[in-house]
Parts: sequence; structure tokens; C-alpha cells
Amino acid sequence: PTYYGDPNARLRPITLTGLRNGTFSGEFVVSSPDTIKGFKTTVTDLMAKAGAATIPASAISLGYAKWVQNSGTPWSGHVVQFDPLEPAAPGDLVAGLKGYKVSGWGTPEFKHVFQPVWVSVAIPRDAKAGEYAGTITVSADGEKPVEIPLQLRVAGEWALPDPVNFKPLVGMVESPDSVARQYNVKMWSEEHWKLLDQVFALMGQLSVDDLYIPLLARTNLGNDESMVRWIKQPDGTYKHDFSIVERYVQMAAKHLGKKLMVVCWIRDLPFYRSDSTKSWAGKPVEWGPNVVWPLPCTVLDPATGKTDEIQAPQWGTPEAQTFWKPVLEGVRAILAKQGLDKSMLLGCKVDMIVNQKCDAACAAIQPDLKWYVRTHHVFGPPGLGYLNWGNYAPHGSDVMVVNWTPDETDTGYYRWRSPKWKDVYPTVTGAWAMNQACELPLYRLAMESLMLCKCEEKFGRQIEMVHGLGSQGADYWAVIPAEKGGYNNSVNRYTRQAQNLDQSSATYAFLGAGKNGPAPTCRFRLFQESLQDMEAR
Repeated sequence: PTYYGDPNARLRPITLTGLRNGTFSGEFVVSSPDTIKGFKTTVTDLMAKAGAATIPASAISLGYAKWVQNSGTPWSGHVVQFDPLEPAAPGDLVAGLKGYKVSGWGTPEFKHVFQPVWVSVAIPRDAKAGEYAGTITVSADGEKPVEIPLQLRVAGEWALPDPVNFKPLVGMVESPDSVARQYNVKMWSEEHWKLLDQVFALMGQLSVDDLYIPLLARTNLGNDESMVRWIKQPDGTYKHDFSIVERYVQMAAKHLGKKLMVVCWIRDLPFYRSDSTKSWAGKPVEWGPNVVWPLPCTVLDPATGKTDEIQAPQWGTPEAQTFWKPVLEGVRAILAKQGLDKSMLLGCKVDMIVNQKCDAACAAIQPDLKWYVRTHHVFGPPGLGYLNWGNYAPHGSDVMVVNWTPDETDTGYYRWRSPKWKDVYPTVTGAWAMNQACELPLYRLAMESLMLCKCEEKFGRQIEMVHGLGSQGADYWAVIPAEKGGYNNSVNRYTRQAQNLDQSSATYAFLGAGKNGPAPTCRFRLFQESLQDMEAR
């Protein structure tokens, strides 16, 4: 926002090149020394330069980047940026944006009006190849309208598949609690479900491959309650309300397809290894051989609709197996209705730290279920169904450092050429360098940098290939009041996961909180193009 347009500079066209069935974005910026009244934009159809083919204006969306202060761990308050792409024009553009007050410094004020506008063209699957042109008109009260040429080249006859069928693996955690808090609606109300439907529709555009079902309350996922509700019976046993899980899975499958890996979250690693204040699920924990972990679950009173909390039996007791057996079986039956019963995983193992009592109990209940793990390195341990790898990709390649080693062999480093691609279990990198505060161009290189990295021997064995990017957050917006003012997101609200392995160290909000519902962000659009490019390769 310290940069603004030179009125003597020539206005250049927005030029885009893209494939059929893909979405491609450009940008223009409106600036002025003074407040702009009645700011409006319109866009025409795109007309083919040769022939009568057109791409309708309805395929073009304009996103008005909102000014946000990036409050959220671990980058709390340190970044001010334009990111959410509000679909509705803002009307008047008012000068005087306030920046973040750094301790001991003043609060910067950016006196010029500064409004980035993103132009995203969803190229129809049946569009003819060739050159297209249209016009974006920007107008304001008392000002002469300005026309911006919009030029598009549709390349070739090949069409991208729908994102639900993309090959790169994208792991992204959704936070229903954050959505309810952001829009001040009751959890699991009809208003809440409508907003979640918009969230999953956007996640579907990013080819998201996993879904998380918290079976414990107050976990590292930031959830207040468990999705399954226990209902106590007069004889002391429990029945269960699976209605939330059923609707949540059905909605996700509608937008994300049948390739989902569904992680049923039944354990956490409760704190940073270096953390001196050891607490978990809001309760202090004494580390040691006889440690007793809190295992909170949500109990429901059907008569009043009120919820409370109970503690699940400790792993290793006969009661634990009795307690969890109907829950895991009930969730799996729900997944089976959507054709997803083979997609069920247990989570979460962290850095290969094993709770043998938990493993044994779960194996007795559902012996064929594998585990989801978050870890710093991939060692290829048995019994794992899905890895989120939270550190750099092999050979130092990550979104921050891209190895462009010349391809001088038959296969080189290009993963899509390797027969081993199909043989290993799904593995993604947590890509914590690509966090909420990183420079936006990294998002445009994300998939290429991860897919081009080299496998190598380390710690005496071959490191498995990385298939994509994970441990990201969809909608962990800043909704939790912070002690010293402002807001944080809900990651680590109840328990802090091991170093650099949770959403707060990655991108915790690929979606933006628009005025009337979830919306794309600048990083959403750049990552979308990165995925499309990777799919084409």
C-alpha cells in the first residue's frame, strides 16, 4: 500500500493464457490520493478474434481484495495484507488504512486509496482455442471511466479434468468452529450448514483430498466438542448421535468426491516438546510414565439439547475398547453409505510417537484400519495410511528453495514419470515455509517445487516420494479473542502439537471470510493455478 499508480504511466492490458476447464487470474489496482466515491466495475463478454465464438461475462469473476490485519499464531499481528477476495464491489473507497503498531514504533497510516481487483476467468470446457478480447470498465462519481483491455488465449484442444480428479495430493483441514464464530451463527444450525456448503465448494476447487472428524473434544484441530455425541442411558451405558458426522461427510463428499481420506481424530500429541507449561485439553498434565491424558468427549441430553463433557476411559483398560467400539463402527457405517468405508483412517500419530495401548485397542476393534501421521521426516514405517510430512522435502527442496537441477537422466527428478509414483502410500509435505505470512509468488510455485524435488538416501534408507502438499488450513480465521487484544485463530487453542506440524506453521486460511460468506483469497487463486499446471504436467 505504499505503492500507488503513476497517472502518466501507460495502462497495459491484462493478458491471460489458460486451458479449457481451468480458472486463470490477473489483477489491476485502483489508487488515488483521495477517497473515491461510487466505485464500480463492469466486464464485457470475451469475443474471439477469429470467428463468432464468445466466453460470456458470467465466466469472469472480480474479487476485491480486502485489507486485513493478519492476527493468528504464530504470526500474530505482524503482517498487514490484502488477501480475501470479496465478491461484492466495496462502493466508496476511503483513504487512510491503518497498519499494525509495532512495539515502540508508531502506527503507519497509508493515506492513499489502494484497491487491488483480481480478475478470474473460468474457461468453459467447450471453449474454442484461440485469442479472445473484452473490456473491464472502472468508473467513479465525477470521474471519466477507464477501460482496461482483457486479453485471453485459450491454448490447445486439451481440457483440464475437474479438480476432484486431479492427481496431486492436497491435504487441508476445515474448521467448522471457526466458521460459526466468524459469522456469529449457532454450531450445526441451518445457517451454519449453508456456510459450510460454501466452504466445501471452494475446497473442491482446490482438489482437497482429506477430511477430519474429531471424535475427541478440545483437540489440536481447535474444536470445542466432538462430532459424535454420547447419550447416557439409565443403565449407565451410552447410545450415540451420529447425525452431525453423517451430514458433514455427505456434504464433503458432494464437493470433494469419493477419493477422500477420512481421518477420525482420537489422539493428539499434547504440547511442544520444549514447552514448559504442559497442558492438554485445558488441563495441566504431568509428564511421566504414569501420565493420565484428558480424553474429553461430548455428551448430549436429548430432552434439552444441551451438551456437556465426559472423559473417555484411559487406553489400555477394558472399558476403553467397550467405549470406542460402537463409535468407530458407527462412523465407518456412515462412510460406507458414501462409498468411503475403505477411506477411514485413525489419527493422529505425531513424529512416530506410539501409544501402544491405544494402538492395541483400535486394532482389536477395527484391525484393518491404518493411521494418519504428522511427522518431520518420512521413514516409511509400516501400518500408515497417510502421511503429512511437516518439514522440508528431500534434498532441501521446498516452497522456499526450489532445486532446478538439470534433468540429465531418463527419469530425472520428475515424479510423474516414475513407476514408483503409484506404489507408495500417500505422502505430502507440511510445507511450513509456505505460511500465512509468506510472499504470494511462492504459492504460484508450490506444486512444482514439491513435485520436482529429489529422493535420496537418508538415515540409512530411501526417503519416499512426496505426492503433494498438506497440513494446510482451509478456514482457521482469527476468531478467538486474544488476552492482549485482537484475535487469534483456534489452532493450538486447547493443545499445542509438536514443532511446526500444525496449521499455524503452514497456511491456516486458504479461504477468506467474505462479508456474506466464505470467499477465495489471493493465495487461493495462485495455488489454484499451481495445481492446474501440475495436473497438466
